[in-house]
Amino acid sequence: MPQTGPRRPNGALLGAEYPLVVDCPELRELGGRRSEAEWRQRWKRLDEGGVLRVTRPGADQNEVYGVLMEQRHIAQVVVDVPAATRSAIVQTCLVVGVPVVLWDRGDTCDSPAVRYAAGVPVRSLPEAVRMYRAKTLQRPDEFAGRPVLTWADADRPDPRPQLELADPTESP
Repeated sequence: MPQTGPRRPNGALLGAEYPLVVDCPELRELGGRRSEAEWRQRWKRLDEGGVLRVTRPGADQNEVYGVLMEQRHIAQVVVDVPAATRSAIVQTCLVVGVPVVLWDRGDTCDSPAVRYAAGVPVRSLPEAVRMYRAKTLQRPDEFAGRPVLTWADADRPDPRPQLELADPTESP
């Protein structure tokens, strides 16, 4: 979570005050009906579906895709690899219908933010990520990182066209 950014009148940062998750329905749509069906099935198995941890620096999207196609019960993926391959891996997870994906937007791997949240029960992740973001404001040296959590709840309506947010620290 950035140290600066849009603040409410009382000075609070959105991701520290409220659980802030993202959903990317447009990526699920790339996978077609099969992907939507996979997403709904994975969401139903959220509590017992298992977690795929992608931490090997050489991991790539094809490897992750293969695992997700073999193990269709996986409902959560934790991605902690170098930035060069992270985006493609995260997008692959979302296209095939993984409802919960956790990663850090930083440039390196071995993220303390991902380590912190990776041991949390899946349904507690939105609150755990919020708490971590709040801790980065208090103790940025101890709580480094910028965690991101996708939370694609199949029981909720499509979030579009509600609100689009951008990271104020990233230039267009």
